[in-house]
Amino acid sequence: MKEEWAASRVDARTVTLVDEDPAIFKIYLHWLYFKTFPTVTTKNTGRFNHETGMLGKSYVMGEMLMDTAFKNAVLVAFRDALLNQPFYKPLRPGSSIVKTIYDGTPEGSPGRRFMVDVWVREAKENWAIHLDDMPLAFTLDLSKAFMACARTPNSKMTSWTTSMKDFMET
Repeated sequence: MKEEWAASRVDARTVTLVDEDPAIFKIYLHWLYFKTFPTVTTKNTGRFNHETGMLGKSYVMGEMLMDTAFKNAVLVAFRDALLNQPFYKPLRPGSSIVKTIYDGTPEGSPGRRFMVDVWVREAKENWAIHLDDMPLAFTLDLSKAFMACARTPNSKMTSWTTSMKDFMET
């Protein structure tokens, strides 16, 4: 068990997952054994993308478990779900996924930066109507990112579409 994780527990050898979604923990266990994600959705389920919703919750579980390798793998799977969806038009992360990530991660988290970068690179003007439903911290991070992009058109900020290295923890 990680030292920093054990130190935050009353009993260092006991892990309580009472509040965790068993379906998400099942994804984590699957990844631990097979290094793959059983989250692929093969049909459009309406305005909510079930696959990216599960991945968002999985990222938060990785944060809770302090599993950097799992969080990195989740972000790569998230990117793949957004870029390589052969079954239906991919939906960008909406307010429920952004809220999940922002509620379950600390400030500056790679997961938060990833959500912001997806919006910076992909947002259309009509997406602005959804900003009222977003966490204030996301709206502030998004504003800062837009300002940085506007200030430096040839920004050194790498997009999630070409490289995931800026979002990986070490």
